[in-house]
Amino acid sequence: MPSYVITGVSSGLGFEMLRQVSADPKNIVVGIVRNKPATDKKVADELGNRSNIHVLAIADITNIDDLKRAADETASITGGALDYLIANAGYVSNFDSFDPIDTLATTKPKEFYEDFQKSMDINVIGNIYLYNAFMPLILEGKVKKVVAISSGMAEIEICRDYDIYNGAVYACSKAALNIVTAKYSAQYKKDGVLFLSICPGTVDVGKIKPEELTHKQITEFGTLMGKFQQYQPSFKGPTTPELAVKDLSNYDYGLTVQFSAALTNLTEPLNEEDTLLEPAGFRAPAAQGFDVASHGVLVEACGSVLLASIMAAEAAGEDNSEGRSECINGNVSGESKCRDNARGDTAFDSKALLELDLNSF
Repeated sequence: MPSYVITGVSSGLGFEMLRQVSADPKNIVVGIVRNKPATDKKVADELGNRSNIHVLAIADITNIDDLKRAADETASITGGALDYLIANAGYVSNFDSFDPIDTLATTKPKEFYEDFQKSMDINVIGNIYLYNAFMPLILEGKVKKVVAISSGMAEIEICRDYDIYNGAVYACSKAALNIVTAKYSAQYKKDGVLFLSICPGTVDVGKIKPEELTHKQITEFGTLMGKFQQYQPSFKGPTTPELAVKDLSNYDYGLTVQFSAALTNLTEPLNEEDTLLEPAGFRAPAAQGFDVASHGVLVEACGSVLLASIMAAEAAGEDNSEGRSECINGNVSGESKCRDNARGDTAFDSKALLELDLNSF
């Protein structure tokens, strides 16, 4: 029975992942939250009696002892192993949503420092502690996959090319999380553990309420949405958590599978007729310009979430010692160009399997 740990399942993307993954009764799903009573009630009210859901409480994602206890409780539920760890919990502040970073640091230095520190504590350090607490279980698992929920706001080229100065604090924390995830990959790749960051798209989780915004903020927000549309012409505005999670599963083979099936496909071979790829590596722009292999590192291209790239790499059984694996990098035109980071040349074009918009802050 595949086992999952998902943090931050009380609402939004986390709850939607919990809902979709637990729809398969064969999956053991552990959700980690701060408010267990409220989450238990939400699960009961909206999902009914799903005996494969286990909700565990922690005081804070930065509390090492709490995370260790949660890992111990998870071990007792799963038999001492874990297949998938999904680092979804995070801090999203409205403090930096509209003003550029110099304005925030100049006009509100105290608030800026506090918000920056909180963002780094939760989104970066908290996930380091999370990885550490659950790594013994991951190493005992059959699948060995760790997924960090990141953001296109942390993508350097998009910020630069489309003048996206909003959400600077949040973006810094997610960029740091991407590097952390890459470092863990470098450490644990030899043990067969796959670390990756994914961008779920622009998702409306109720953080920004239009009726509470000033005219200037509404204008600023509209400008930002326009920039997103420049980057991704098909962008129509924030999507729902349900559709965002489903989009992670929409492979361009004319079929739709559930989110849990998509994650499972990270380790299962493609059908023979679906194997359309040539060996290549992947240059992850979120990794601040350096080339990394898709096996175990970042596979976030913002407009394109590359879960399928790992699926392809696993199917090929590619030796990754030279920085090569298989990947599919979808872009707005529906084609892809994968770069072999060992050779530095374009290896192939293929039809995009996944195409998502930028993540909101």
